Amino acid sequence: MDESRKEIASKLLAECGQEHLLTFYEELDSQGKARLVEDILNCNLEEACRGFAASSNVEHLSDCDIRPIPSESYICRKELPDKTLSDYWDTGLLEIVQGKVAVIVLAGGQATRLGGQSPKGMLALGLNVNGNDSLLGLQASKIRKLEKMAAEAYPDIAELGRCKILWYIMTSAATRGDLEQYMTAVIKEHELSSDQVIFFDQPSIPCFDYNGKVLLADKFALSRAPNGNGGLYSAIKQHIPTMRSKGVEYIHVYCVDNILCRVADPHFTGMAVRKNLDCAAKVVEKKEPQEAVGVICQLAKSDAYTVIEYSELSKEMAEKREEEKLAFRAGNIANHLFHIDLLEKAANENHLPYHRANKKIPYIDLEGAQKVKPTEPNGIKMEKFVFDVFDLSKRFCVWEVERSQEFSPFKNGADAKKDTLATCCADLIAEHNRWLKNAGINWVRNALVVSKCSYAGEGLEKYVDAASPGYKGEPLTLVKNMVVFEVPSDRFSEITALE
Repeated sequence: MDESRKEIASKLLAECGQEHLLTFYEELDSQGKARLVEDILNCNLEEACRGFAASSNVEHLSDCDIRPIPSESYICRKELPDKTLSDYWDTGLLEIVQGKVAVIVLAGGQATRLGGQSPKGMLALGLNVNGNDSLLGLQASKIRKLEKMAAEAYPDIAELGRCKILWYIMTSAATRGDLEQYMTAVIKEHELSSDQVIFFDQPSIPCFDYNGKVLLADKFALSRAPNGNGGLYSAIKQHIPTMRSKGVEYIHVYCVDNILCRVADPHFTGMAVRKNLDCAAKVVEKKEPQEAVGVICQLAKSDAYTVIEYSELSKEMAEKREEEKLAFRAGNIANHLFHIDLLEKAANENHLPYHRANKKIPYIDLEGAQKVKPTEPNGIKMEKFVFDVFDLSKRFCVWEVERSQEFSPFKNGADAKKDTLATCCADLIAEHNRWLKNAGINWVRNALVVSKCSYAGEGLEKYVDAASPGYKGEPLTLVKNMVVFEVPSDRFSEITALE
């Protein structure tokens, strides 16, 4: 054990008022001592303690501090003319074929609320038997479909070889190994290239008790947790030069758990390009004042944008209406688009505040030296929020989409009433049924359309007669009851028998 390292750690602890972290130091063997000292020196202790202190002074927004998003910065997708949507779509595909679009998926969390320890993005959904049967599998298939669509739309540009969507996967120390191993098969199955999928780790930060003391997870280790989805910015900083060298201009950031997420959505990107935005946020309409969802709003003093939690809205503001709709209705779904200039600015600034989250945190009892697994919240995890960079934006807009089409998060275990595996899968099947119905395909129900046939319901009209005798076109690939069917085929009777 290097005693000089111990002295440095001791001095740091004294400065931060965390000397108790060495309570069991003398009991440890040399390896344990070294491990504890390095943990102390490499856990961003000073930042954590500053963040903890500052978070107690965070001012809550009052009614006079906020106002609804102005109409010029609020776009409702369903109200746009078909011509405008078509222009946005074509612009988005043009950005993709030129290699100007990247995506970042926030996938660092473990599925602890679901009763497991595996990363949520790789949990089996029970929809089919191949690599699509996970959230990350679905997202991979959409990325590949978009690349092919962009290349078909702009073949001359595609020949230049830049039609590749870089996919950055934010992991954590607890999930990276499993995710990297799992994604090897997903990348191969969906014909992505290994160099376009980049893993990076979300930072972790010490956990505190309610008195501001860092908890020990073991005698030789501090209790740590990922520092929230706002940790994205410092974590992605090292990759921004590579993004720039490859020509990336827009980055779509989304959470892994949304089964209906339209990854790298050309409409969303095209809208941002046409309006020269540096930041945009997808939202869903909040229809009930009491719905537990944060809403995007504008700050009265600075005109900047932020998210206010539902619990912070007064009853009067929550119920306020504009033309029969809620005034504060822009429900935040953690689905954002950033220009690379703003992403880099966010990565270089250290202004994001920490927010406190009361959690059940296992710890070592300093007196009894026993590991304790609490049944009630006993401490604080410090989190940064991805939306806290909205105030850096000079050209911001929200893009309202239909909840039934684009938002169904997988957050809860089977015993919950919503946001479960069952509700997510039901929402996905319902959305695909709408695609089929809108295309005039009435010979199948409750089936999934494989992404190689359609990204978001487009182009399905050509399959209307796929089940008819003499059909000579491309087969329509569907999944029903975990079975993959290519129609037409001699197995068509099987899929219809499942109705």
